[in-house]
Amino acid sequence: RFPLACFEALRKLPPGKVLNRFTLGGAISYFAGTGYKVFIDSRNDPFPQPIHDDYMRILWSEPGWEASLARYDPDYLLWDQENPGNLLLDQLRLRGGWREEARDGAYVLWVRDRPAQR
Repeated sequence: RFPLACFEALRKLPPGKVLNRFTLGGAISYFAGTGYKVFIDSRNDPFPQPIHDDYMRILWSEPGWEASLARYDPDYLLWDQENPGNLLLDQLRLRGGWREEARDGAYVLWVRDRPAQR
């Protein structure tokens, strides 16, 4: 099931980059709109291998995950809380700089706290 409440909340936010789970990319583009640039989606063809490598590092909190996250520099995070999704959420909770905007089932939408000037 797709987290429709999270998509609806995202659509109300300014367009930006979304760090998302692999299975949600196409649905985010469809439900929230093309103004939200997804990190990856299950339509593999347009995503080069380095994106897949970064995704796996982020997903499993492998060495270098912070650099992968910084390279993408997301505005939003649409992620599930179930294993292995909880690994990234736990890491980001410790680091701070994110706030929860919406929740739907096992999924959360987080917004990155950024200084006013961008």
